[in-house]
Amino acid sequence: MAKKSRLREKSVRIVAPSTIIRNERFQQYKAQIVQQNKEAAKATAFSHLLNEWFSRSTPSLLEDYLKGIEKTVKTDLPPKK
Repeated sequence: MAKKSRLREKSVRIVAPSTIIRNERFQQYKAQIVQQNKEAAKATAFSHLLNEWFSRSTPSLLEDYLKGIEKTVKTDLPPKK
C-alpha cells in the first residue's frame, strides 16, 4: 500500500500563448499612438488593431465599429473680398 502524501496540490493557471501575443501587440499599439499627434492616425491604428484581432469574427466587429465613425472635414478659407 502506497503512503499517502501530506502535500496539498495547488492549482496552476497557465496563460494562453494567444493572450501573450495579444498583450505584446497592444503594448506596441500604445507606443505607436503616443508618437502620433493626429486623431485620424490614431483612429487608423486602432482600426488596424481591431482588424488584426477580430477580422475572422462573424459578424465583422470591424465593420460595425467603422459604421459608427463620423467623418468631418473642416477648412479655413480666407475671407472673400
